[in-house]
Amino acid sequence: MNVKKIPVPHISYPHTWPSFDDLGLKVIAPKDRANAVWNDNGSYAEILIKAPDDVQLSCDIQYNNIKIKNGSLAQFNNDKRLWQLLFAPEHTGQHELIVYGKRTSDTESSSTSVVKFNLNVTKLRRPMKFPTTYGQFEIRKCQIYTPLEGILKKGSVVPIHCIIPNALDVRVDVDSKRIGNEGYTNQILQKEVTVGSREITIYAKYEERSNYTGLVKYTVE
Repeated sequence: MNVKKIPVPHISYPHTWPSFDDLGLKVIAPKDRANAVWNDNGSYAEILIKAPDDVQLSCDIQYNNIKIKNGSLAQFNNDKRLWQLLFAPEHTGQHELIVYGKRTSDTESSSTSVVKFNLNVTKLRRPMKFPTTYGQFEIRKCQIYTPLEGILKKGSVVPIHCIIPNALDVRVDVDSKRIGNEGYTNQILQKEVTVGSREITIYAKYEERSNYTGLVKYTVE
């Protein structure tokens, strides 16, 4: 009688630093893998991590030990209540994906490395860049639905859709000029914007701050 062997799934684990456990983190995806999943038809890879409410995460992607500028985006998925870490390579080949963490209340210290994944990019059909995000974007647990592409085409009309929790007001500047107040309701910014010649920046105003603070910046080509 021939007995077929049941294939045993290959289990591996990413490299973690002590702060991973200290901060109470848990990797949701990829599960039991040291390598992030790459889709040959995609432009970026995704890692999902569960963290306590008082922890903020950030990340970067490295190729040949060099950080790829605007190659990563750390944002809080408000639907799943998970940190969504996105990584956009510029080349095929092996990359390192590094996640950093800290407690939001710890304003004196910078984030420390918590976990590292590998990423093998086999095909890259459409490289992309993410927008620039600033510290308050992660602290306030903001989320971009669209556009994830950080370089916008001059003169195009772009739908902006973001979650910006607990702001008193949100404004969008095109080439340093504010365009209207409408579009921010129930913690959601949703409006169409005509791209100028230099940049689009999203600002928010919070109760404990008198000035607007920058959250996200898009560049123009």
